[in-house]
Amino acid sequence: MRGGVPTATSHFAGGFVQGQIDFENFLGSPIGVTMIPGLRYDFYTSNADDSEEKKTSTEFSPKFALQIRPIEQISIFGSWGKAFRAPNLNELFPTGTHFVIAGFGTNSFITNTELEPQTTITREVGMGLRFRSVITRNDQFKVKGARYWIKGQNFIDTEVINPSPPACFPPNCNGTTQSINVPSASLQGYEIEGSYESKYALFEAGYAEIDGQNNETEAPLGVLTPDKLTLHAAAKLPQYNSRLGWRLSYFDDFTNTTDVTLLRSGYYLSDVYAHWSASKDSFLSGLGITVGVDNLFDKKYSRIANNSPEPGRNYKATLRYSKSF
Repeated sequence: MRGGVPTATSHFAGGFVQGQIDFENFLGSPIGVTMIPGLRYDFYTSNADDSEEKKTSTEFSPKFALQIRPIEQISIFGSWGKAFRAPNLNELFPTGTHFVIAGFGTNSFITNTELEPQTTITREVGMGLRFRSVITRNDQFKVKGARYWIKGQNFIDTEVINPSPPACFPPNCNGTTQSINVPSASLQGYEIEGSYESKYALFEAGYAEIDGQNNETEAPLGVLTPDKLTLHAAAKLPQYNSRLGWRLSYFDDFTNTTDVTLLRSGYYLSDVYAHWSASKDSFLSGLGITVGVDNLFDKKYSRIANNSPEPGRNYKATLRYSKSF
């Protein structure tokens, strides 16, 4: 049982310029260097259909990225960037029910027309390795790790206020969910991913962890997510332009909160799929068909800040066509 979808209008406009400067033999050395400077401009306006309140925001956001390749197999990279994000309609004008705790009360969305855009500065450093022809000819093994730090002003966070049994007594347990601005916030985390691909097989693995806090109260942010491990294995059938695959996603126990209603037990989700694409020299070139089953074992789970169960087993089919000119 979810509400929260507002009746509102928003308009976005944006543009960016970005350059890439490559040096294969930097200052006469065998070291490769790539520099990527960029600048983005954003304009945003929104208003609810039942309100005269109107939000308008504009911002310029620069960035710079650097990659150094001391040898072909190794890359060291870093970046600095400023980002701007205006609040979306679901954050400004949510309505309806967020979740229900049976027998105790209802948590409802409330609007926040005073919500301001957030600005963040992100620093990232990392390293990647890439090797070819490791086991078979033309196969490829890659691994990459990155660490990042984010400083945010007016960071858009989610505040869930819900009296917890037995601290409350029905029917006085109703709560609220609202998007708020955190004047100063810090986040940090890391990501590690690796893959091996050959003519007949593909294996991928990844792990991500994030932490963050309100710098004024030192309380954890409400937008945090549990640590996540992903595994992906696929059998490639090049003679049929096809692939059969399986994905496993594991979400660890979530305890990084001061609100007991946001605590979550760990869970895993398993998905399977089959994909076919037309060969490049056929008249159907560019056509791809994917069929699959998400949440294969019909696992019951709920995400952070939501006590409502997520969808169970889901059968899906996707038809995709693209053409280059």
